[in-house]
Amino acid sequence: MTIYNKLKINYEKGGLDTVIRCENSYRIFSVVESDGTIRSSHWETSIEVCKNTIGTFSSSKGDIEKNSKSGNWKIVKTIARESHYEIGDKVKLRNSEDKEIGKVLHSSGNCKNSYHCAFDGRLNIYGIVEIEPYFEEEKTEELTLKQVCKELGRDIKIIK
Repeated sequence: MTIYNKLKINYEKGGLDTVIRCENSYRIFSVVESDGTIRSSHWETSIEVCKNTIGTFSSSKGDIEKNSKSGNWKIVKTIARESHYEIGDKVKLRNSEDKEIGKVLHSSGNCKNSYHCAFDGRLNIYGIVEIEPYFEEEKTEELTLKQVCKELGRDIKIIK
């Protein structure tokens, strides 16, 4: 999944993502606009400084995808705005050392930003500030054409 898609999904789930491109270079992405562009802060030296410029810069999907690959961007923090988790959504605990992964079981009826979640068999109620969306890392490997065809169950003959 691309950084752009992660930013968009997390915004829909109620979060603002902080991205790092290198040590001490941060940017907070905020509003996803109707044309697909995402508003953000400028690149700053700290997350706190980024908060002063949220929404002042706008990037297209193409720019985000191109620059995130070349700059090796990573989402390092999610700031809770509001929440829209669905039953079955994978989430992780925001401040856990081992980044525990769990599932939303249902929304708490008493508090609209609380969710019943299961983490490693433990059931608990967590507030929106305690959980964030979980995105599985994509695994890639390099294969030759012959290996790809074998994976697809097709025999090939390379003609030179």
